[in-house]
Amino acid sequence: MANMAKVKEYLIRFVRFLGFRRNSEYVKEYLNTTNLRMTISMCLVILGIEIWMIIRQTTKYYIPLVAAGTLQPGFAAFWTYTGNFWLLLSIALSILAFSVCKLYFKNQKARFLLNLVLGIIALGISLMVIYSSSIGRFSNWADEKHIYTNIFTIMVYALGAVYSAGILAYTCLAYFKRLEFRFLCQFIIAVFGIICLVFGVMVSISDFLTTVNVNGQSVLQYKQIICFLTMIVYTACLLVYRPIISFAVLGAVFYGFYALLLSVDSIRPFPEGDQVNYLTFVLMLVVVVSAMYSQRLNDAIKSEELEFKAKYDALTDLHNFDYFVSTIGERMKDPYYPIENKVFLYVDIDDFKSYNDRRGFNKGNELINEIGNRFLRQFGQDNVAHVFADRFAILADAKDFESRIEQVRRDVIDYDPVASVHLKFGCYRYHRRDEDPRRAFDKARYAAGLVHGNDERLYVEYDDELDKASHLTRRIIHSIDQAIEDGSIHPYYQPVVWSKDGTLCGVEALCRWVDSRYGFISPDQFVPVLENAREIHKLDTCIVESVCRDIRHGLDNNLPVVPVSINFSRLDFELMDPVELLEKLVNKYRVPKNFLHVEITESALSENPDTLRKGIARLRELGYALWLDDFGSGYSSFNVLKDFHFDVLKIDMQFLSNFAENKTAGILIDTIVKMCERIGTRTLTEGVETKEEEDFLKSIGCERLQGYRYGKAMPLNELRDKIEKGELIVSDKID
Repeated sequence: MANMAKVKEYLIRFVRFLGFRRNSEYVKEYLNTTNLRMTISMCLVILGIEIWMIIRQTTKYYIPLVAAGTLQPGFAAFWTYTGNFWLLLSIALSILAFSVCKLYFKNQKARFLLNLVLGIIALGISLMVIYSSSIGRFSNWADEKHIYTNIFTIMVYALGAVYSAGILAYTCLAYFKRLEFRFLCQFIIAVFGIICLVFGVMVSISDFLTTVNVNGQSVLQYKQIICFLTMIVYTACLLVYRPIISFAVLGAVFYGFYALLLSVDSIRPFPEGDQVNYLTFVLMLVVVVSAMYSQRLNDAIKSEELEFKAKYDALTDLHNFDYFVSTIGERMKDPYYPIENKVFLYVDIDDFKSYNDRRGFNKGNELINEIGNRFLRQFGQDNVAHVFADRFAILADAKDFESRIEQVRRDVIDYDPVASVHLKFGCYRYHRRDEDPRRAFDKARYAAGLVHGNDERLYVEYDDELDKASHLTRRIIHSIDQAIEDGSIHPYYQPVVWSKDGTLCGVEALCRWVDSRYGFISPDQFVPVLENAREIHKLDTCIVESVCRDIRHGLDNNLPVVPVSINFSRLDFELMDPVELLEKLVNKYRVPKNFLHVEITESALSENPDTLRKGIARLRELGYALWLDDFGSGYSSFNVLKDFHFDVLKIDMQFLSNFAENKTAGILIDTIVKMCERIGTRTLTEGVETKEEEDFLKSIGCERLQGYRYGKAMPLNELRDKIEKGELIVSDKID
């Protein structure tokens, strides 16, 4: 069995060595490109030779014969001596232009015009030499002395015409139909190689049959076999084809040339030593051709692997985002590309982190691959990219993208019904051809961020309204540091009163941002943005320091000072150490700790109790009052009360919505207040707007009240004006 396996392995290697292995499209294009580059080298050499031959024929034959009066001067005579060389020159020039344009020219019109002109010239010269020869040397083409030379000359002329027609056909198809036929390109190169081979045979066989006078006897000189050998080396070594094709071509050409020589009676028998040399050369060329093909094939495979890594994502085998946007940019430069019919889609898997946590990373990767494959089926390889993690980018046709993404969304839900995986789509329609595709996807991404897991919308489209919001978002993120530095961000203070007598017992510090470009920016706008950008700690740090500075200023100037409640979010405990910050600022500004109340939102504790537990314990040890904010807004409110102790509980203002019509709200608030009395926690209700609400809260024993009834959030100087005017009376009791 082991021997059979080795035999099989050797057979596979041999088959691959012969070139029967099916190459990828990339490898085929790589080898084709190599042929084009090598063709350029061949053309430059042939151009040099043909120019030299034209000069040589003119100076050695045409001019002396005209000067001697044996030749009538004129174009016909000149053409007789140089026409063949002009033909090869025009062919070499046109294939040179063709190869250079194919490899390096991007301008379609310039490529078309250059190839068209040179192709027409090559075709015209081919027809001219055919015509001139038909009435001249080919009139007696079957003459035994010149029959072989004439046959190969006819072949060169005919192939020149075929080649020129191929150039013109390819040029017109590429320009008018936007079609790039690799087969036609390979055909043109192959015909050029055959022309070179036939020309080499023609010159060599002609010289083999040419006689010289030696001591009064005609002797064959056969000295120009080097022309044949040179052309076949050029063609075999410079143009890359599968070894089996090269072997067949080399075998046929060498055997044909050998048989041709043997058919000439005057040079038989062929010397044995020359036969050995001839065979040795053939074998050497076969080995060289095989080695060169193998080397270039290996280079192509390695290049393909490197390019795959540069173009494709390792997880999904989809295009990576960088390559994807670069290809789209190239497409958009084409004036014929219909940008008005295209939409950019950005896709995000909603709450993918939770899916990973529940199912594991392997299942998460399988899900990403499954979704990528679904997009691939709907939109095609060139229109889908895996951005990173759980994000995808798609370029879709505007006419049917909705039905396609709806199908993908249903397929993904069916893939794992228990997990209820949801996709969030953002859409952006291209407006300008010069717009950066990366920027277009940024806009689609922004729109996708507005879709939530339970959102009934299939997608959100980026429009003028979102454009304004997007600009504001970027402004917020990019200018947060400058805004803090120049004082654009500062605290406003909303009064908190005792329910018994309505006297001022404290204030809550709320952030306000007045931007030089956008004016007043609402907290509902900048807080979520800074949270998503993980910059919220900068804002909270600024507010806490401003509060400590204001308290110190009030104490130093004997102004009325009341306790201030400050807010810390869950992200603050992740992005910095709030306890250390608070201690630093309290010591810096010498603020009594009873003038600061630290508020923690209930949702923060519900989401990440372990992260906050140590921080809360440290705050309590250091003597800070702890308040629980937004009680009742989450689903774990009573668990929070069970696990943590707070000095004050702030009842969520939503309990007061429709208070007059909803009696249940009053019952719930009454129950919460009584429960807090039993566990030793004081209560504060925010959002109080009417006297009816105030009277009710006072009657059930809620100690503190906050809301528009007592004042909106206001600058410090306005707060002090109200105190000075008696609109707000500072309580003697501030604990």
